[in-house]
Amino acid sequence: MATIYGYLGATETRGGAPPSHHVMIATPVGVSPCTDYVRSLAATVEMLSRCNIRLDLHMLQGHCHVDDSRNIIIRDFLTTQCTDLFFIDADMGWKAQNFLRLLRVPGDVAAGVYTHKSDAFTFPFHPPPGVELRPNEHGLYEMPKVATGFMRL
Repeated sequence: MATIYGYLGATETRGGAPPSHHVMIATPVGVSPCTDYVRSLAATVEMLSRCNIRLDLHMLQGHCHVDDSRNIIIRDFLTTQCTDLFFIDADMGWKAQNFLRLLRVPGDVAAGVYTHKSDAFTFPFHPPPGVELRPNEHGLYEMPKVATGFMRL
């Protein structure tokens, strides 16, 4: 069952200026999100409200195929007025400042790196072979592919 929760902490009338972004946080979830997710979401909602950024929370519950869930979420996103789609997995936590940092990075796709759940010393990203990695002016690294667990489109 798909549910979109709107949060009206930032609206066109608040402070006289329109919101700088209208973000959809999208999370496919089996049963319920973990505690770290809920705690991180609360901090992110507060920070976005202070920064005059609108937020819709889209939780798609009960689908066993995460790739199908993400396709449904993208379809729903395209029918909204949201400017950015942010996929976040239901079993992870994050810092609100990192969310805002990825939101403000220019470009079509930006993703955060996190450890594999089964191994705290490996990460789900794939640098190009034989290329020395150097961060760009935003402190990010260009990758041919990244995981979607913490990704802004």
